[in-house]
Amino acid sequence: MGLDLRSPLRDCNTRDYANGLAAVSAGDVVAEENQLGIVVEDIAASASGVIVTYAPKIVVAKKTGVTIARGDIVYVDTSDGAVSNVGVAGYYKCGFATEAAGSSTTTIEIEFDGNLSEGTAETT
Repeated sequence: MGLDLRSPLRDCNTRDYANGLAAVSAGDVVAEENQLGIVVEDIAASASGVIVTYAPKIVVAKKTGVTIARGDIVYVDTSDGAVSNVGVAGYYKCGFATEAAGSSTTTIEIEFDGNLSEGTAETT
């Protein structure tokens, strides 16, 4: 999908990310040290790069089959990086929807905050 920031990078929080054994692509969601982040540029296996840990407006993948209203809390499934407004075990709270999205929509704009999860799934 790639990184789709709708806010200037200067309005976002970023940090260095030491990648593990598998390469990650721009736009992928990663978890490290009780924090979620979205990869800015492709990072090769065992290399370092930058992740966004807060973005006022960013477009991310959305689970199909769920309708999300503007203002809904969203949770990310780190296995595929898609968000939903339904929190279940293995999904991490990552912000709220800044726009509405229908059930067939595959992306959504959210305010992303990788610090919300504190390493535990918050369910509704």
